Amino acid sequence: MRIKGLIVLCIVALMAFNYTTPEETVYNLSQKITVAEVKNGQVKVLINEKAFLKAANDEMTLTPKHHVDAFKILKNEAVPGGLYYIEMSSTKSSFKLVRALYNRNNKLVMDKEASDNDYLLHSYFVSCNGYGCSPALVYEDEQAYWICESSTENSSCERSVSIIN
Repeated sequence: MRIKGLIVLCIVALMAFNYTTPEETVYNLSQKITVAEVKNGQVKVLINEKAFLKAANDEMTLTPKHHVDAFKILKNEAVPGGLYYIEMSSTKSSFKLVRALYNRNNKLVMDKEASDNDYLLHSYFVSCNGYGCSPALVYEDEQAYWICESSTENSSCERSVSIIN
């Protein structure tokens, strides 16, 4: 019995020494990232959302008041064919951050490579801050762009644009 116990103890000890913790996922928001894929009309997120939010908070030097902690991928039908985008927000304040995604063969990609017509839409983050204030996608003259829209007359919206190179 003692020999079996020693063998089991040795096996467990070897397994414990060989165990490695998985590496933490780190994102560089200035590089191409395949964020999600679309299958049968459903969006499946492919990234580690917590690590992506951390990258947004770190790389964009957001103040603690504006740290984002919620992540969604949404589709806006204002643009012909629809446009998928990331929306990150803070559950502690009225802060929202958006960025358009390319739909490349049903892979939703965050990338700066674009034609002249849509480079600006896809290459920067837009933030909106204020009670009742939300990003809205406007499409006119065959161009899409972000504005910050207020749902109430008495609220003020602050808009800023962040480009990460």
